[in-house]
Amino acid sequence: MLKRKIFMLHCCFFCLFGAPIFVTVPNQTQTRKIRLFAIFCPLLKRKTFLLFCCCFCLIGAPVFAAAPCRAQTVKIRLFEIFHPQSLEIYAAGRNVPANGSATHFTNTRRPQRISKTENAERLLICPLFDAAPSWVRIVLNNSTLQIQSANGSRSLPLTDTVKVSANGDYLFAAIPNPNDPKQKAKSERKMAGNSSVAARPYAGALQIYVDGDELCIINLTPLADYLAGVLAAEMPQAEFPALQAQAVVSRTYIIKNRQRHLQDGYQFCDLTHCQAYKGKAGVTPEIRQAVTSTADEILTFDEQPIEAYYSSTCGGMTADDAGVWSNVEDQPYLKSITDSAKHAEFCSSSPHYRWRARFSADSLHQVWQRRLGEQITSITVTKEGADSRVRELALMGNSLHLISGEDFRAVTCRVFGWNTLKSTWFDMQIEKRAYLFTGRGLGHGLGLCQYGAMEMARQGYSYREILRQYFPGAVIQKHLKNRED
Repeated sequence: MLKRKIFMLHCCFFCLFGAPIFVTVPNQTQTRKIRLFAIFCPLLKRKTFLLFCCCFCLIGAPVFAAAPCRAQTVKIRLFEIFHPQSLEIYAAGRNVPANGSATHFTNTRRPQRISKTENAERLLICPLFDAAPSWVRIVLNNSTLQIQSANGSRSLPLTDTVKVSANGDYLFAAIPNPNDPKQKAKSERKMAGNSSVAARPYAGALQIYVDGDELCIINLTPLADYLAGVLAAEMPQAEFPALQAQAVVSRTYIIKNRQRHLQDGYQFCDLTHCQAYKGKAGVTPEIRQAVTSTADEILTFDEQPIEAYYSSTCGGMTADDAGVWSNVEDQPYLKSITDSAKHAEFCSSSPHYRWRARFSADSLHQVWQRRLGEQITSITVTKEGADSRVRELALMGNSLHLISGEDFRAVTCRVFGWNTLKSTWFDMQIEKRAYLFTGRGLGHGLGLCQYGAMEMARQGYSYREILRQYFPGAVIQKHLKNRED
């Protein structure tokens, strides 16, 4: 931005030389007014006119210069894991069921209304209804996209896109019934028997269109709201310095990876593939303060945003990026470091600090038999890194298969659950036709250790000290190209 004096001088020259020219040029919508001004302008004394212009520059111009810039909007795909066939949206102020169920809708063409609330907000659905309804249901049929609301129903071609926003600060969205039986079973376990995905509040707007045989649901929301939602999902209960550290790391990840899903038509998903995100659910004033108190701050190395990785629990030593993912270039700020001070490991209070897992040999072999297309008879660890993580395993069948530690963990966890083989820092033994794993930590172990950061905050470390611990050599800088507020 121009310095104040230079900007004012520029405006003065504009008024002295440019204004007399522009006021005589007709405008399409204000032709009469400008022509009248052009007629009466010569009648004004030149000194009076110049004085008026200078006052405008000195008083009015700084007001315009100080106007806040537009908040950057990000696009996040929601509920992809559930392969949604329908979506329910209702405005803030409605009596939303606490368990997130969507039983207030019936199977009829016109759903029943939710119990009335005097202060209910209204939904703006473009361009379907003239009057804004308080709820809407979008259903994917074989040949049409059906829109149901309190104002009526419409059928749209599958090529159309629906955009829903709220007059208030946010709206609620819920998936009535996950289509995939496996995902439905998982959601039922999570929601204590409820077959619906809990209604979640989202700021901004929702954009819905058909993608293949399911609905693609995109949340268009300001960056600051997205960042606060990420903190609420990734680190819901933490001391303030830990929240600040997570805010800087997550913001850096956003700036670095804003094109992650560009080919898919959005920027991020709401899963840990990007960053966990559940809208405004769980966002507290403290989380908001953590975002605003670190506004625009990101981690850089050589003046560029870093690869800002983080995981739940490192187990006492962070991972070294050399070998974790083959497509990641080695970075000095992601070297393995000991997560301790005075011989006390920061993340030792984590429930994942130490763990054990047991798989029958037959079941584990069958998983990899389906994966590799041939019978597997044995699994052994063949390589470990300097950070004690397993880098490679040998799977013997009709031929030898060498599998990276991260791939082995990912494939195994997709079948048995993500909290079974919690990390690649493990020892493996064979006992009575079973594989016994004894391990440390949860996640890949690169970068920030969240449980370690929380313990450091409890011990009085600032967020800057926490970031220096986990990203040695990285620098905190302001990133002003895309403002958050």
